Amino acid sequence: MKKLILLLIGVMLLPIMLFAQTEDIIASFDLGQYFTNLGVFVGAVVVVSQFALKYVNIKKGIQVFTWFISLLVAGAGWLFQFGIFVDMSWYFILIYGFSGGLCANGFFKIKYVQEFLDYLLPKLGKK
Repeated sequence: MKKLILLLIGVMLLPIMLFAQTEDIIASFDLGQYFTNLGVFVGAVVVVSQFALKYVNIKKGIQVFTWFISLLVAGAGWLFQFGIFVDMSWYFILIYGFSGGLCANGFFKIKYVQEFLDYLLPKLGKK
């Protein structure tokens, strides 16, 4: 019983000790961190499309809807110049949007699409 009481006291005191730290920790939210590479972009597309599917009643064509959401997320990244879309032309929205949609739906593995984009982007020439 003593061990249980000491355990409960320890569990209750742990948050108090954590709040007593002297360093100021500033929490920041950087939206650009979701556009660093294709893998992170696909994760953001999955989260946004699942959030949007809660409010849209779609029975068929969920994959097409995910591609559309992927294009919207890529367009927002290009519009605000986040991560991989910095100083790129507008047609990279289509390339990354469709590739992100394909990876989010599970058609292709991110590794293969990223290798293809690494091959394709220097040939098209970044702006």
